[in-house]
Amino acid sequence: MGVQRILSSCVVGALVPELLPGSLVLLDQFLDFTRSRPHTLFDDSGFAFTDMTNPYCEHIRQEIQNAANECHLPLSTHGCYVGVDGPRYETAAEVRMYSQLGGHVVGHTGVTEVIMAREAGLCYTCIALIANLAAGISSRPISNAEVTIVRRENAAKVKNLLLKSIQFLSRQTCWSCSCPRIPVDQQMPSWKKPMRTSSATRETNLKDA
Repeated sequence: MGVQRILSSCVVGALVPELLPGSLVLLDQFLDFTRSRPHTLFDDSGFAFTDMTNPYCEHIRQEIQNAANECHLPLSTHGCYVGVDGPRYETAAEVRMYSQLGGHVVGHTGVTEVIMAREAGLCYTCIALIANLAAGISSRPISNAEVTIVRRENAAKVKNLLLKSIQFLSRQTCWSCSCPRIPVDQQMPSWKKPMRTSSATRETNLKDA
């Protein structure tokens, strides 16, 4: 379809108290704790070893930072996204673990899409909106109603940043980044390879049968 770049947004919980509800974070890494999601774009027809050192496009990230400066919007430029299945919220023990491992925010949607975008050779970047402090950091139970309120109150801010970022990106006449344009080293799984046997082996197998 000709798509080359994806500019995404997500709503997340904060794993560190410094990130308050309404804050914006430009993601740069992720930790995958999903269990029931597809883990790759590929299937039985083949697979590829795709580099994930820097899963988010540095070129788009820079343009989003420029757009945020133009809009005078505070933006945290480093954030590690912890992906979990949901839909339940996390326990206080899980939040402590994710934070100790280097996570900054937690959500239910972001990991699968960034993996598949990278495997497809697409430039991908995501802006995260902090909706609440995660369990154990917040002094009250996590409420989806509270998350919805914060999301609605900050929708215009996110929209303005996205539109300004698109405006900045549309000015680019040349594009150079480290994102792979196509997956490399695509391979066929061993069970898809045709079995090769000699005529003598086939005759022996038929006799045994």
